[in-house]
Amino acid sequence: MISSGDVNAAFQAALSASDLSLVIAACRAAEPARVFGPPCRLRQHVLLSLAQQLAADIATDTRLKHRYLEEAIMNLDSSNPVTREHLPIVMQHLQKQIMTFLSANPGHELSRQFRMLLMATEALVVKTK
Repeated sequence: MISSGDVNAAFQAALSASDLSLVIAACRAAEPARVFGPPCRLRQHVLLSLAQQLAADIATDTRLKHRYLEEAIMNLDSSNPVTREHLPIVMQHLQKQIMTFLSANPGHELSRQFRMLLMATEALVVKTK
């Protein structure tokens, strides 16, 4: 699906399987610039699901997950009704996972970038209130 250009369908299929290894395979198969554009080719519910599933285990494939999490967060539209409804729960989960990762890996090479991502998630949640 990715090679044929239907990036949203490919990610939606991988995310629907609830198998993180399929999601990681989709991330590896797709060039982030092609996925996130502009324009972003993923719909809001797919972006939310992607953020939620990638947050499940930040300690493996950390660099790839950070890149996709960062792009997903940047492309969330807090004015979208679906996003507004689900954003607080997804961001709370992501924030918790980032804090757990940072506390377990204080000197990780991406610590600073994850702290920035944490700040971005907090700003998004505030925006929806």
